[in-house]
Amino acid sequence: MTATAAYRPAATISLSRFLADPNLLGPDFAAPSWDAWKVTLKAAFGERLTPDETTRFRELAGRDPPTKRVRELWLAIGRRGGKDSIAARGRNLLSGLWRLPALPAAR
Repeated sequence: MTATAAYRPAATISLSRFLADPNLLGPDFAAPSWDAWKVTLKAAFGERLTPDETTRFRELAGRDPPTKRVRELWLAIGRRGGKDSIAARGRNLLSGLWRLPALPAAR
């Protein structure tokens, strides 16, 4: 089993909804300063981008957005760029949406 095949969806909620829903993380990421993060993550998760989001992604990445969820995401982000906030909230999203298969018993 490959590492990517090990993850199975446990629920159906999109990343964009998770970051926008007022009952979830919406209030935390409502400021326009989070827009670049939202577009980047939405693209990385393989969600469809609006035309404006596609333009913004191209400005940020210098390329077209991916057509499916990426296996890895490498970003160059400076100090106070929101890395810890995104990592913590992303962990919450992934822990609720993706299940890891049971590990084989130790010998």
